[in-house]
Amino acid sequence: MTTHEFPVPICYVADELGSGRSARRLQREAANGELLRILPGAYAERSAWMALPPEQRHLLQIAATLRRRPDDPVVVGESAALLLGLPTTRPLPSWVHLSATDRTPPASSTAVRWYRGVLRDDQVTRMHGVRITDLARTTADLARSRAFPAAMAAVDAALRPATRTLPWRFVDGQVRSADPIPFGGVRRDDLVELVGSAGRGTRTARRAIELGDPLAASAGESLSRAHIHLLGFPPPLLQRRFVDPDGSVAVVDFDWPEFGVSGEFDGFVKYSADEYLRGALPAEVLWREKERERRLKRHHGREVARWTWSDVIGGAVGLRDELIAAGLPCRRR
Repeated sequence: MTTHEFPVPICYVADELGSGRSARRLQREAANGELLRILPGAYAERSAWMALPPEQRHLLQIAATLRRRPDDPVVVGESAALLLGLPTTRPLPSWVHLSATDRTPPASSTAVRWYRGVLRDDQVTRMHGVRITDLARTTADLARSRAFPAAMAAVDAALRPATRTLPWRFVDGQVRSADPIPFGGVRRDDLVELVGSAGRGTRTARRAIELGDPLAASAGESLSRAHIHLLGFPPPLLQRRFVDPDGSVAVVDFDWPEFGVSGEFDGFVKYSADEYLRGALPAEVLWREKERERRLKRHHGREVARWTWSDVIGGAVGLRDELIAAGLPCRRR
């Protein structure tokens, strides 16, 4: 079992057993700015909440929402994507996505968005004590409801041969540590069948499934590849290996062999997260990247295009300009 603890607890109004703080005290602390109300009767320390990334805030919303439910709803949509470890959209919705499979769902509210479609029993699983749509059904729902680039990110992740849930579970209205649950990816044909051939978002979903590639190593790479397609650039090869004369190996995110161009998506995490730094300073990592780029050009004749998150938002103008500057032809200038 993992030992790290979730950074923010939820404070609940005292129940009939006398646990928790009184409603009046919590309301007073919320009024003076110490607490922030997640849901009626559920609060978190404001400064701690504000320091959380959006994904962890949404986990607290799920925990508080499920604690209030006397039934056993199914977590669906963007909320299910988060729990399954699929790429999530920004901004995350301010409500939790749920489905009631055994009765007519109640009206949606600012806190809960109820799914009103039909879920089969074999499309629902239980993970860390919570009912949730399985990977295939969740991915199909996301592909139908998202814009094409975000749909591509979900499909790419789901097609990978292995993934795992987040390392958290919900216990008595709190988010607690848990070992991630590994599970295999989905088959492309199964996604096509789930999406169907008609209905809202079907065309976008089917295109994302057709072009989905498990070799895309991150959401940033998936979004980049979607925009590369939309902008009219040739399709790239992914995770291309280059071996230098001394035997050292470089792997690039994208490569266009016929044009002598390689592409690299540089997320901030590459220069900040410990798992990437491995004890090195960010400046050292940056220097190594520049040295690798120099060797790609010297030994393999590659012009390397680089872009960041800011280049793939909106119309991805930054990505377009970077690829054109590197010599890649574009059909839709």
